[in-house]
Amino acid sequence: MTKQSIAGNKHFYPVIVFFTTILLSFYTVSLYGINTDSLKVRLYYQNGIEKAGTLNRLAGATVSTNPDEAVSYARQAYHISKNIDYSNEIEAISNLVNAYAAARKYDSSDIFVEKGLKLSEKEKDTVHIMEFLTNIGWTYYYQGKYNLANSSFTRALALLIDYTHNHPGQKKISIFNYAKLLNNKATILTRQGYYDSAIIYFKQSLEYRQEHNAGPQLIAPVLLNIGAVCYKNGNDSLAADYFKRAFDEYSTLKDTAQMASCYSNLGLVQKNMGDTLRAIEYYKKALKLYEKANYQRGRIVSLNHLSSLYLQLGKYKKAKESALLALKLNGKKRYKSALAASYQNMALYFLKTGNAEKAIYYGQKGLSIMKEKGQRGNMEQAYLTLSDAYALKGDYKPALDYFKKHNELHDSIFNSASRANYNKLQAQLESTQKQRQIELLQKEKQAEVLRNKILRDEKQKTIVIFVFTLLLIVTGAVSIYIKRKKDKQIHIQKEIVHKKEQELVKAELEKSKFKEQELQRSVLYKSKQLSSHALHMMYRNTMLQQILDDIKNLSKKAPVEEKPKYKSIINKIKHSLRSQKDWELFKLYFEEVNRSFFQKLSEINPNLTKNDHRLCALIKLNMTSKEMASVLNVAPSSIKSSRHRLKKKLGLDADTDLEEFIKALA
Repeated sequence: MTKQSIAGNKHFYPVIVFFTTILLSFYTVSLYGINTDSLKVRLYYQNGIEKAGTLNRLAGATVSTNPDEAVSYARQAYHISKNIDYSNEIEAISNLVNAYAAARKYDSSDIFVEKGLKLSEKEKDTVHIMEFLTNIGWTYYYQGKYNLANSSFTRALALLIDYTHNHPGQKKISIFNYAKLLNNKATILTRQGYYDSAIIYFKQSLEYRQEHNAGPQLIAPVLLNIGAVCYKNGNDSLAADYFKRAFDEYSTLKDTAQMASCYSNLGLVQKNMGDTLRAIEYYKKALKLYEKANYQRGRIVSLNHLSSLYLQLGKYKKAKESALLALKLNGKKRYKSALAASYQNMALYFLKTGNAEKAIYYGQKGLSIMKEKGQRGNMEQAYLTLSDAYALKGDYKPALDYFKKHNELHDSIFNSASRANYNKLQAQLESTQKQRQIELLQKEKQAEVLRNKILRDEKQKTIVIFVFTLLLIVTGAVSIYIKRKKDKQIHIQKEIVHKKEQELVKAELEKSKFKEQELQRSVLYKSKQLSSHALHMMYRNTMLQQILDDIKNLSKKAPVEEKPKYKSIINKIKHSLRSQKDWELFKLYFEEVNRSFFQKLSEINPNLTKNDHRLCALIKLNMTSKEMASVLNVAPSSIKSSRHRLKKKLGLDADTDLEEFIKALA
């Protein structure tokens, strides 16, 4: 069982929540009710292959209770049967794989998986081939080779379907292994970001379990998984519905820890939907159940969430109490990520209550752990918190340094996410295009076969008519009958050809529609990039201007010998405010969305300046005068004058609305 973390909101540190994802491997059904003592007695009287069989049964019986002992039995069975009895050798390898995995000796387990697969394929042992393929799939999964993992699970699934079809009523494999393999594929697709496909496979697994009357212990985890994927896919309401259904199943089982997990997930969904009060209710319920189950980690995580939510509501006393209790429960610092969350919440509490020194103290402690754990998204928020804390203290140099680190990390994360999304969309596009091409080629091939058939039929018709002409007097009635029959066949075939041609036209239209949809998605994505960059420029200029004003005020009060230092800092900030780099990147994004905009402006008036072009672009983005002033780093009154001059340069009369005119430009 693995647990996945999900990030929180953009204003407060995203404390961690855990979704339970069941990673079920393929296992054959072991014998039940085995008396290990009687098996051990038999070993004294057995030799050779008979002894190998007993050792394998002992290994299978002890793998979950004593993995090291199981390894010992399996190794003995392996050495006895190697190259002598392939059936026992394969079974021994299977036991070694499972025993080493249970003992957490994964490297040893992986070595025997490869051996087992090769030998099983050689002996055409389908059951063990499926088992080894599934284990190899998980090896690839933990190595991050998701495509190879997916291939292994797909192959195992195909073999299982074929095996159960050819061996009806068999008892060697559990009927639920089909559902487990569907879960495996869904897990891989989730990790790759193909959430819609993952949901389809999880739902198939759920339906199969329900059809075969699986108990709540098999139904509940799948419901929880579907809810988790729906959340990741942005469908909060559907995620909440599945989490509630999972809670009902776990309630039947009286599994307090998992019931608490469902409440915690429901709290996260409500938090994401903006319903802070309901989120708090769910986290309080989760906290009570975690306390009842004596699950410390769950209690700490719930307290961190509550602290974050209380900070949002401005209930600083409760936020502090929750964070301090989380720190107390985590006294041995066992849960590092949760510890970082608690420190960050304490830093935000002291920042909000005006204690800069303590905000810096806790912020730096949290940042240290985040760096150690490689939590780049959380580090971005921590840098911003420390920047605000130093600014509150009046120490502007470290404030500016941390703000720069925040911006650099933000840009890095944004670019990484953009590249990942682009690669994902590109892969999906290429896959779809290849599928379309295959379908078109198949239809073209079918049409060609039909055309050749029609030509052959036409040839035959000519011959038949010639023969009928010679025998017209004798067989006139027969020739008329045959001709009508052939004409009917030709008519049917022509209808088939016409239908196929219509299908080809329909396929082309679908292809064109798909391309148009892809183009629309691309434009929407670029528009989001453009808006994000404009807001980034506005926030950056506002921050730098505030810092500039503060430093100017400090400069006036500073001793004469320190004034050159302040002047140097002021000049650097002014230079940064005049930097063209952001505008060049802004122009690049803008022209990707509005390709002929600047060209049309130049056609109206070639003498428009760069500042005129920038003002037009910001008007096109529907910014207010105050926002434009912040982005352009000028006074709001200057915007009004600039708009008036721009209107004259564009040759517009007094009654023409400047905004409507610019928005109308393509």
